[in-house]
Amino acid sequence: MICGAVLTGGRSSRFGRDKCRETFKGKKLVEIAFEKLSAVVDEVYVVGKDYGIGKHVEDVFEYLGPLNALYSFFTKVSEARGVMVLPCDMPLVPVELLKFVRDVSGDYDIVVPQNKGFFEPLVGYYRRTTLTRIKYLIDQQNLAMKNLILSPDFRVRIINESELKKFGNPSRFFLNINYPEDMERI
Repeated sequence: MICGAVLTGGRSSRFGRDKCRETFKGKKLVEIAFEKLSAVVDEVYVVGKDYGIGKHVEDVFEYLGPLNALYSFFTKVSEARGVMVLPCDMPLVPVELLKFVRDVSGDYDIVVPQNKGFFEPLVGYYRRTTLTRIKYLIDQQNLAMKNLILSPDFRVRIINESELKKFGNPSRFFLNINYPEDMERI
């Protein structure tokens, strides 16, 4: 079973307050991410802070980033063979892109978009087979997602820019809400 995970474990320190509670087009950012994943997978979890929607998975380690969110998810949701992730602070990611990620996941351990030479690892798919490596990276305090993605142990499907453009403007839909003025930009 592939599940979804809305990532909510960040501090929102640059934003100055909990950005997952901010509203965009009448909905909280966390609700937007939850609804988008719900349109793609059967079961969606909120990993990190609890917002009273969906099932909640608390971070095993506090403020260790997305690797910790994946580790927390896989250690607490044993029936999931894979998870699609979406952060609460990327409200413009198209549902069609999430469906594409799901549909191409097949035999891959990781599916991740790459835009302008950079991975977008928080809009991706990760198979349970990555759990041992995730734990190793956490233990080494090597918390960059690219270290998981570039591991030679996994079959990785990179969604390239030409594929991404089928869903709109990647530079727009990968906009990340980090500062209050980012809410105005979107």
